[in-house]
Amino acid sequence: TAAGFFILTRTALATPVTLVGKSVYDVAYPKIARQINQGTNFNFIVKSTAALFALGLIPLITIILFGEEVFGFVFGSQWVTAGTYASVMAIWFLFNFANKSCAAAISAYKLDGFLFRNGLLNLFLSTLGFFVGYLMFGSDIAAVALFSAFSVVCQISLIGKTLHHVYKTDSKVISKPS
Repeated sequence: TAAGFFILTRTALATPVTLVGKSVYDVAYPKIARQINQGTNFNFIVKSTAALFALGLIPLITIILFGEEVFGFVFGSQWVTAGTYASVMAIWFLFNFANKSCAAAISAYKLDGFLFRNGLLNLFLSTLGFFVGYLMFGSDIAAVALFSAFSVVCQISLIGKTLHHVYKTDSKVISKPS
């Protein structure tokens, strides 16, 4: 039952994030790749990440406050627990949504090795979150909450590392003598 709630929640929250996120990525990647030697990507990536974060706050707050009611209304009363899952997973999806310009920069700046390592860390930590949440607290909600919290750590790492790398690269381009 818990797996069904998790899959429904993940699918329901991932669908809009994936659709909008793909569009953002498709616009951001060519712009970042084009401007990689101009030293202007850092500002663009910071602004677009902040804009996506701000855009995602309204759905985030709605899901955190009313997830059970929304899922109960849309999917039926037997899916209210999925709404509870959504409430604790919403922050993870917000960061996953906000990082799309950073994800585009990863490809443009050839940080694929970092992305791979970050993905492995995310797999390890999120799996650990499931086990610790369930074994220590005996709760599927705690397991999903820790899974999400550990995944947010990896999203923050991805955003931070990418911004740091782009900033350093832009600084070199700007300070290079003409």
